[in-house]
Amino acid sequence: MDGILILRVQSIAMIVQETIMARMDQYFLLSDQEIRTEQYCRFDNGRHEELRREREDRNEHENSNFVYHVERIYLTKVKRPNAPNEKYLYETVEESPRNQYRRIIQKSRHDNRFLNISYYYGVDNPWKGRVESLSGPIGPDATSLLMYKFLYHGVNKYALDGSCSVYNALGHRTDYKWDVDNRLDHSVRYYQGEPYLINKVYWGEGDDHGNLRSRIFCTRSEIFLCKCYRYDKRGNVLNEWLYGNLSGHNQNPLQVDESGVPIETGCERIEKEYEYTDDERNLVISERQGERSKKYVYYEGTNRLAIVYTLYQGKIILRNSFNFFSERWLKNFLYL
Repeated sequence: MDGILILRVQSIAMIVQETIMARMDQYFLLSDQEIRTEQYCRFDNGRHEELRREREDRNEHENSNFVYHVERIYLTKVKRPNAPNEKYLYETVEESPRNQYRRIIQKSRHDNRFLNISYYYGVDNPWKGRVESLSGPIGPDATSLLMYKFLYHGVNKYALDGSCSVYNALGHRTDYKWDVDNRLDHSVRYYQGEPYLINKVYWGEGDDHGNLRSRIFCTRSEIFLCKCYRYDKRGNVLNEWLYGNLSGHNQNPLQVDESGVPIETGCERIEKEYEYTDDERNLVISERQGERSKKYVYYEGTNRLAIVYTLYQGKIILRNSFNFFSERWLKNFLYL
């Protein structure tokens, strides 16, 4: 299918013709009116991916007020040559006569593998529209059994931050708290009704806004692990540190400041450093941890690995070679 010319509709008034290589993944979309089909395409330079989409939007004029209706597109099925096909089932939700939409209630594969999603209902229910439970065939047969139950605390559909308790099939509880940006603030796992593991997350500010700065794992009285990250201007991780009693013989306590950065107390730590390509691909070309390092070589102009070198004290001790049938399909993987 190399060199197929596919017309990509960018707007009503402009059509751009590109030579692309088509991958065989197919996406079947359900619009508000009918089922549409899309072909997942990839440009032959290996850098840009896009979906060719056909969509119809409608403008309606009513009572001297312009109401813009965008036709919603819903993914209903994905067919892959190298992975199980998936189907998606939706239900229609009517918030008002003018506000109707579909939400997913099931994801299924063959051999009776599926995931059912249920939601809270009720006009006066403050949790209305939020996920209530997940269920699937986790038993000896295809019977759908409860996997997770969600109970929310003091939140409603207009709240940006909030918390919830999640109970698994065995009744084990984990609490989650998120902030106004819908980012995880912390989670707490419980054992026999008491918290035993707390995972606290710290997010970057300023130039690092949106990046994960650090996360700690602790009990109510002691921090035993902390992972920290430093990024470049593109958001790539340059350095990764792990603090804690790593050898089992560390006597120095692990402490962090208010922003989640460890305080130097002599606590044990290990560091991993990364280096990336200086282009839009942002591919890892090397990583180093102590005396061990790895170097990555890619096929020119692509993101496909050609060779991975593993080094110890600067000497190559292992080579992994990758060969491909075509642009995307791995032919073999060799140890040299």
